[in-house]
Amino acid sequence: MIIFNIFIPILFLITYTTNNHNNKKKANNDNSNNDNDSNSGELCFVLEYSRHGARTPSADNFDNKTGKYLDLFNFTWDGRGELTPIGMRQHYILGVRNRLKYSNFLDYSNFNHQEILIMSNLLNRTIESAYSQLLGMFPPGTGPQIKEDQKNLSNPPNSLSDEVNEEVIKLDNNALKERSNIFPVYFYDSDYLFLNEKYCNNYNNILLKGYQKAKVFDYINEFKNKYQEKLKQFLNSTIEYNYKFVFKFTDNFLANIGNGLDMQQFYDIVNVSKEEFLEECIHFKKLVLYDLYKTEPNMINYYSSRFFKILLSYMENRKNNNDIKSYSIPKMVIYIGQDATMNIIEFFMYKLFNVPCMMPDFASNIYFELYKNKNNFNVKYYINDNKFLDIDYNTFKDKIEKNLKSDDEINEYCGNNIENKNDDDNNNNNIKIIILIIIICILVVIIIVLIIKYIKLKKIFSYLEINKLKKGPLLYEYKNN
Repeated sequence: MIIFNIFIPILFLITYTTNNHNNKKKANNDNSNNDNDSNSGELCFVLEYSRHGARTPSADNFDNKTGKYLDLFNFTWDGRGELTPIGMRQHYILGVRNRLKYSNFLDYSNFNHQEILIMSNLLNRTIESAYSQLLGMFPPGTGPQIKEDQKNLSNPPNSLSDEVNEEVIKLDNNALKERSNIFPVYFYDSDYLFLNEKYCNNYNNILLKGYQKAKVFDYINEFKNKYQEKLKQFLNSTIEYNYKFVFKFTDNFLANIGNGLDMQQFYDIVNVSKEEFLEECIHFKKLVLYDLYKTEPNMINYYSSRFFKILLSYMENRKNNNDIKSYSIPKMVIYIGQDATMNIIEFFMYKLFNVPCMMPDFASNIYFELYKNKNNFNVKYYINDNKFLDIDYNTFKDKIEKNLKSDDEINEYCGNNIENKNDDDNNNNNIKIIILIIIICILVVIIIVLIIKYIKLKKIFSYLEINKLKKGPLLYEYKNN
């Protein structure tokens, strides 16, 4: 059931609780964005987890003539699921937000590899979102410069044309044009960190059972009954209503809305308002990304354990080594991912600490901040700058650790046959050991043969030497006679 493995983007921000609007309003009123008051103490560590910025739809239809993708609403795109200029700008602005909020925490005069670690999964849109955000944090004018006597060392070993030399002169002492920065972006395996079919054999079965309990398929039938005739007219084709179609259609709609496209033709043909169909899409995504985790009490614990182990590890390192600058103990860690993985973090926090949970919009973000106040530490938790938790660190840590699952428990939950894997590994190791023993035996035999030959040759030479001494004088005497 490969269709149940699609766990991809959502656009519009909603809450998982009916009173989320009031929660947001209360959070904004009670907790301003600037928490640098005297009661907060000293900021020690920040972890950000953000969804990528606005992207193109996951369109399947490729036009060989134009070299573009056509989505279900007849809009053309240069690629599938790629970051758009709007998405780039969203993360650039988020980077500006970081630079201003953490101006007294990080050194923004230049990019310090020992202060910030930024990671992305292997999708173009997340990688590009990471670079966009870093450009907002370290804009042109903050990059490195070289000394005057280093200029003659800065040219590559090429014969440069006059045009190239003109550009070099414009650089002056800047390493890059306009003192721009470059950044290392590391990759993390989100399939491993948050579980996916690659590392969980039961993944599709778990989703299928969860979707059935969450009444996802009941909703698909309701969607079909409500829109079947109108969508047939709009798409000019017969539709097979299943999870894959509803997911793709709602994904296309949300992506197009997020990129500001005019959808009026669709509204007119289907006889639906923007707000009405948006509500339909949000309801479907809510079933897929929220109600799923309600179907089994401990499901979210398995999906989130590896991430929260890493979060606590970073916090412990900073807590115990706050005055140290090191690649292994960064002051700020940034993860760029997708809505499904971000939702896992949010729902785990919702379950443990009863804080509001939001369905991630493009460029939505979560922040965990660790503060030190005298000898005590506390943790603050934000979604899109709404502070939903301010808690003692030890209480935070203890509550999380009680709900974490070990790798053995995760593998058992996923039905990963570790024993067979270990047997295979043992068999492979045994084969390697046998081959090594055979090679050693062959080498020993060769050495023994060489030693035997050496001994025989030595005896032969000794024998000849002795005979030479004996015969030599006799022959000499014989010749003289």
